Amino acid sequence: MISISILFSFIYFINSNNNLTFYNKDFEIYQKNLVHFFILIVSILIIGFIGELFIAYNITTYVSNGNRIINKLNNSNHDNKYTPKGSIILELNTLELSVFKLYENFRKSYKSLKTDEIKYRTLVENIDNMIYSISPEGIVLSINKSFERVLKRNRNEVIGKHYKIFFNKIESFYFNDKYFKEAIVSKEKVVFNYSYIEEDITKYVLVSFIPLLNDKNEVIMIIGYDLDISELIYTQEKIDKIHENEKIKLEKILQKQKIELEKTMEELLEKEKLASLGSLVSGVAHEINTPIGTSLTTSTYMEDLINKNKTLILNGKLSKEKFITFIDNLEESSIILTSNLIKAAKLVTSFKKISVNQNHDEMQLFNLNEITNEVILSLKHEYKNTKTKILLNCDDSIAIMNFPGSFSQIITNLIMNTLKHGFTKNYDGIINIDIIKKDNKINIIYSDNGRGIEEHILPKIFNPFFTTNRNTNSSGLGLNIIYNIVTGQLNGNIKCTSIPFEKTSFIIEFPLNNSNIDL
Repeated sequence: MISISILFSFIYFINSNNNLTFYNKDFEIYQKNLVHFFILIVSILIIGFIGELFIAYNITTYVSNGNRIINKLNNSNHDNKYTPKGSIILELNTLELSVFKLYENFRKSYKSLKTDEIKYRTLVENIDNMIYSISPEGIVLSINKSFERVLKRNRNEVIGKHYKIFFNKIESFYFNDKYFKEAIVSKEKVVFNYSYIEEDITKYVLVSFIPLLNDKNEVIMIIGYDLDISELIYTQEKIDKIHENEKIKLEKILQKQKIELEKTMEELLEKEKLASLGSLVSGVAHEINTPIGTSLTTSTYMEDLINKNKTLILNGKLSKEKFITFIDNLEESSIILTSNLIKAAKLVTSFKKISVNQNHDEMQLFNLNEITNEVILSLKHEYKNTKTKILLNCDDSIAIMNFPGSFSQIITNLIMNTLKHGFTKNYDGIINIDIIKKDNKINIIYSDNGRGIEEHILPKIFNPFFTTNRNTNSSGLGLNIIYNIVTGQLNGNIKCTSIPFEKTSFIIEFPLNNSNIDL
């Protein structure tokens, strides 16, 4: 095409040149010009033809290389590298290099993807758990070797068929189909479990349906993952059974220890009561020793006085004046003797009542003022040589049907707790006991001005065996006994407040009509 263009251009050039004409009269000149013209034309044609062949060769070479690359891509042959050849035409060379780079990048990416595919396919195929893929229409797209083993079918028998082929029972299919549809609609992972019987053994399976979405957020397939959790379930059942057996054993041990502890507590409480009673006996014995001793001395003096005056009478030497003196001395001694004997009798009576009530406590009607005074009197030996004062404020008419021994035990333990832990030897201690009847309830407000109880100790004071004075052989059961009596036997409640070295108060409240009393 290039030579033809040149030929036509040259003819046009001849026609336009006056020196070259086919109508020259000089024939020789005409012939020479014609030969020269012919040679020139042939040369131009040869050169044009060679140029066209060269250009056509380069173009067909690049086209052929491009076709070869495309054929390799179509045939998925990405292993052989392609080295571009140089070109004299810059545009074609640039195109060739671009195609080459695109091909090389694609070849590397494809090789990497192929390697990853082999890895993941190997993993999926050889994992012990069942993995499969299903189309949104329920058609099985793929299954792994584990699923073939469980189904006992070749994958060629399963792939392309509806996934209900997995199930022997129609109800099991509908159960799974419900979650399959849920995964498609929600486009989110759905996890559930089911069980089936195989060779008389119950199998448990945990199933995960994972939807795979395309760029349009449409579900293109469901990836299924079935995990056999039978061993886990059976192991858990074994653990639960062992736990249950151990729990039963532990409960038996705890019950046995509880019975032993309750028995020990009863013995300790009994010992504490006996110790309290023993202290009371010792105190009463000490207290009663004074009036009895005084009475004995007075009676001895009266005996001597009578014997002397008897001798005077027998000898006739008793004058009227001496007789009157004798009568006066006898009367005075009689008053002293009577006073001390009454005091001793009161102590004995008080001790008798308290000891009987604490050891054989039965429900009965009693006066709160009287029993409280009796307790205070029976404990006088504990504080008579100190500056302690006990002030009672209680209406004389308050009488209740309850347990007098329990009530006296409360007052006794409260007073002894104050004397042991609240007051020092020379402390000007004051104990106030206010007993009030209000709204069918009895309120006892016991307070002292002793050293008090620290705030962090207050929550512990009613705990058994808790004491801040272990060096004095304190058992730590005094306040615990009070708490048990108030909350248990009297069906009431007790609380304590304390401001150190100002005021410590125990507030006790229990119903006037005790529901714990079996009438």
